[in-house]
Amino acid sequence: RVAFEEDEALERHRVAEQEAQQAEVLWSTHSTRKTEVSREVQARLIKEQELEAQEQQQQVQADEAQARQAVAKEEAQQADVLWNEHVSRKAEVQLVVWDRLKQLMAQQHQQRVQADEEAASTVQAVVDEEAQHAEMLWREHLSRKA
Repeated sequence: RVAFEEDEALERHRVAEQEAQQAEVLWSTHSTRKTEVSREVQARLIKEQELEAQEQQQQVQADEAQARQAVAKEEAQQADVLWNEHVSRKAEVQLVVWDRLKQLMAQQHQQRVQADEEAASTVQAVVDEEAQHAEMLWREHLSRKA
C-alpha cells in the first residue's frame, strides 16, 4: 500500500509538473499574445492619431484657403468700388473739361466777332473818310469846271 501511495504521489507530482509546464507555456503564450495585442493597439492608436492630425491639417489648410478666398473676394469688391469711383470721377472731370472747352470756344468766338466788328468799323471809317475826300475832290472839280 505504501508503494501504491508513493506511485500515486509521484503521479500527482508528475501531473502537477506537467500542468505547471502547461501553465507556464500558456502564460508565456498569453504574455506574448498580450504584448502583440498591445503593440497592435498602440499602432492603431498612433495611426488614428496620425489620421486625426492629417484631418486637422487638412481642415486648417481648408480654413486658410477659405480665408484667402474671402480676402481675395473683399479685395476684388474694393477694386470694383475704386474702379467705379475712378470711372465716375473721370466722367465728372470730362464734363468739367467739356464745359471749360465750350466756354473757351465761346470766348474765342466772341473775341473773333469783336475783332471782326472792330476791323469792319475801321474799314468803314477809312471808306467814309475816303468817300468824304472823294466828294470833296468832286466838288472842287465841279467848282473849277463851273
